[in-house]
Amino acid sequence: MFTWFRNAKTSVKLLTAFALMAVIVAGVGLLGFSKVKMLNTFIEDIYSDNLVMTIDVGHMNNELQDIRIDALM
Repeated sequence: MFTWFRNAKTSVKLLTAFALMAVIVAGVGLLGFSKVKMLNTFIEDIYSDNLVMTIDVGHMNNELQDIRIDALM
């Protein structure tokens, strides 16, 4: 099965190993970039769907506290 590899020159073996390593590194890099892009989309969705409402609730809570303080004075 690997007789062609045993019979090949050292330079061919090195070039084959380097090409295989380059393909694997490129695949891992592309996978990493796609997952980072997906993570960025999830973070933007969480911000727009949940955090903005939470900030608005915080402002509303501050206003209600101000009303209560004004009512007590």
